[in-house]
Amino acid sequence: YNKVNGEYSCSNKEQLDVLHRRMGFKGFVQSDWWATHANSIESGLDQEMPGMGSGEGTEGHREYYDADELQDSDPEAVDEAAKRVLAVMYRMNLPETTKCAPPNCKEYFLKEVTTPEHIQLARRAAAQSIVLLKNQNEVLPLSPTFAKSIAIIGAAADAPSYDPNGAGQGQGGDWATGDYYSGGGSGHLAGNVVTPFDGLRAKAKSLNMEVMESLTDDPIVAAQVAKQVDIAIIVAGTTSGESRDRLNLNLDGDVDKLIDAVRKVAKKTIVLVAAPGAVVMPWRNEVDGIAIMFLGGQETGHAWADVLFGEQAPTGRLPIMLPETEADTVWPSDADDVPYTEGLATSYRNPAFKAAF
Repeated sequence: YNKVNGEYSCSNKEQLDVLHRRMGFKGFVQSDWWATHANSIESGLDQEMPGMGSGEGTEGHREYYDADELQDSDPEAVDEAAKRVLAVMYRMNLPETTKCAPPNCKEYFLKEVTTPEHIQLARRAAAQSIVLLKNQNEVLPLSPTFAKSIAIIGAAADAPSYDPNGAGQGQGGDWATGDYYSGGGSGHLAGNVVTPFDGLRAKAKSLNMEVMESLTDDPIVAAQVAKQVDIAIIVAGTTSGESRDRLNLNLDGDVDKLIDAVRKVAKKTIVLVAAPGAVVMPWRNEVDGIAIMFLGGQETGHAWADVLFGEQAPTGRLPIMLPETEADTVWPSDADDVPYTEGLATSYRNPAFKAAF
C-alpha cells in the first residue's frame, strides 16, 4: 500500500528489479489485497490480489490484471510472470497436494483439525516463547512452600478472544479489532481459548494454594485483594489490529495505576504482560517480577502456568528492545511524505535510545 520515493511499491520497477535481478529472488511477487493501482506486470508485479472475480468496484477498486489489460501488456512480461508463479506451484508440488480450489472449499474451511497433539504443540510453543524480564529475589518459580496464596488481578487475566463473526462479544469493533491472544486482522482466534486466569487458577488449585481474584482494572478493589495474599499476579495487556497504528505504547485499561496501587500493599508483585510489540513499563523498578508473552494463542493460560510454576523454563528472548519511554521510539505517520531521517539509527543502533529492557 505504501509509496517508495513517491511511487506505489507494487508499481515500483526500480524496487522490484532489485528483488528479481540483483537479489536473485526466485519466487513471485503478489500484491496485498487491493494494493494494486495500475497494471504493473511490466514493472515486476506478477500477481494481483484478490484476483479475478473480485468484482469491478469492490471496495472502490478495479481489476488491473484481467484479460483485456494483460492482452495489451508486453507478452514477454506476461510470460515471465506466469513462469514465476508456475515455478513456485511446481516447487511446492501444489498440483498433487492441493485439496480443493475455490469456490469448492467450504468443507475444508470448516473442517475440525484440532488434535491433542496440536494443542500440546500450541501450549509448548507459547510457554517457550515467554520472556522473563525481571525476577527479583527469585520470586519465581511459584511454589506452595513459599506462597500459600496468590491473587490473580486485571481485566486482561480473563479477557475473551474477539470473534468478528460471533454474537454477544460485547466488545464492539470490526474485523481488525485485536485481542490478547492473536491480535486483529484477516485471521482471528476464536473458541477453546485458555485465559491466564483459567490456567493459573487451575495449576494453583492443584497445588492446594488459595486463589483470590479481582478481574477488573479497578485499583481500589485490586489493592484490597492483593493485601490478603502472599503474591499478587497482575495480568496486563494491549493488542493491535491490521490496517491501523496503535495510538500509544501503553497497556490497556489505565493498568499502570492498578499496578502502582497493588505493588504498594502486596507482599510481592508479579506482572505478566501480553503484547503485540513494544510497550512501556513505567513501574518496572517497583515490582518483583515481570514476564512478557507476544500474543500466545489458544493455550496462553496454560503456558503462563507452566512457566510461573517452574514446569517450563522461560527460554524466550526479546525480538525487540523495549523503550524506556515513548520518546525513545520513531512515531508513525499517515502523511503523504514521510522522510526516514533516522536511517538505520533506530533502537540499539541509536546511541540516544534508552531501553527499559
